[in-house]
Amino acid sequence: MRTRNALLVCLLAPLLLAALFGCNDSAAPGAPAQQHWYEGGTLHNARVREWWRVSHANKLATCADFVANVWNKGHLNAATSAKLHTVDDLRPLAEELVTFVDTATKEEALSEEAKKSIENSEISQLAAAGIVTMGWSK
Repeated sequence: MRTRNALLVCLLAPLLLAALFGCNDSAAPGAPAQQHWYEGGTLHNARVREWWRVSHANKLATCADFVANVWNKGHLNAATSAKLHTVDDLRPLAEELVTFVDTATKEEALSEEAKKSIENSEISQLAAAGIVTMGWSK
C-alpha cells in the first residue's frame, strides 16, 4: 500500500506542479514563453527611423507603456481614466496611439525630403502629441 501511494504521488506531482505554476503544455519544449500583448516594447527612446522597422507587437507594447505611464501619473482626463481598470483596458488606447504614430510617420506617403526631416523625431514626443491630440489628457 505504501509503495502504491508513493507511485501515485510520483505520477501526480508533475501534474500538480504544472497546474500550480502555469506550465503551458501547448508550447514546444525549450520554446520561449509567449509574451502578453503589453510586454516587450523597446521603443521608449526610439526615433521614427526605428519605428518604421519594428513589429506591430513592439509598437503596441511601447504605446501601452506610454498610456499606462500617463494614466499612472494622473494626466489622463476623467472620461479616459474612467475606461481604465485593468491592463487589458489599455489596449484600445494603445492601438489608437499606434495608429496615430503610424499615420503621422507613414514612410510610403512621405517625400525623401520629408523622410529626412522626420526620421530623427522621437517616438515619445509623437506619442505625447497623439495623447493630447486625441483629447485623452487633462
